[in-house]
Amino acid sequence: MNADMVLGLIDEAIAAGKSGSLKLSDIYNDLDALLESTGKDALIRDFFDSWADAINHDYMVYKEKDPKEWVEAAFELRAWYQSEYIELTQRDIWLETVQKNA
Repeated sequence: MNADMVLGLIDEAIAAGKSGSLKLSDIYNDLDALLESTGKDALIRDFFDSWADAINHDYMVYKEKDPKEWVEAAFELRAWYQSEYIELTQRDIWLETVQKNA
């Protein structure tokens, strides 16, 4: 797997998510094809799958309805994915997106 490709897709996903674009679903599909189903990869997959679902359903199926929180979480997730030394903060959204896709 090419980490630069994954990071590029994450950047595209963040841009699409910021604007509420349904294109996030297509970008998620590209991420899904590149990422493993365990570890950091799994959390990336779960988060962007959930975010695409949230946008497609106007955030109604999630407790977290503030798009800004999703964007901030995505930036945090990107930094965490890129570095071995950064830990994720205690956001409720992490539990929600992992549980939704479990």
